[in-house]
Amino acid sequence: MNVDKNGKNRVVTLLRHQDLSRVELAKKTGLVKSALTKITQQLIQEGLIQEFEQADSNGKYGRPTTRLQLTKGIHFSICFYISIEGLQALLIDQTNRIYDQIQEHWTFPMETSGLFDADTLMLKILDVITRLQHKHALKKSKSLQLQHREKYHRRRVSSTTASF
Repeated sequence: MNVDKNGKNRVVTLLRHQDLSRVELAKKTGLVKSALTKITQQLIQEGLIQEFEQADSNGKYGRPTTRLQLTKGIHFSICFYISIEGLQALLIDQTNRIYDQIQEHWTFPMETSGLFDADTLMLKILDVITRLQHKHALKKSKSLQLQHREKYHRRRVSSTTASF
């Protein structure tokens, strides 16, 4: 695995949870200062993260701490929760901020079997994706990535995420 890409992934993963300084990132990732500086500069140039200054909270004078955070409003995903009752879709960005939500309940008798065949369900998912893309003026990516996980509780439930 590419060490540089692995380092970038570790930095982005940590910043998903909270804003951090470079010193804190170095401690948490185990990366040396030069590698961390290179990675954070690349992420800043790519627009994935940004710097901001934070005044010292304990009242001491001096330079504010430079912290890093994920850039809001880029790299959107649509997360789907699909059950026998209906479908819920959440539009989120890379910081996990929710921008929109669509919830639809199935309106057919339980005996009807046509809705849950794979083709019909994928058309419904693609319709929701298209509606959210148009509503929020999101660019279509060259490849739509679909990740699917099935969870088994009392009822069979599926969770699908579309990233673009």
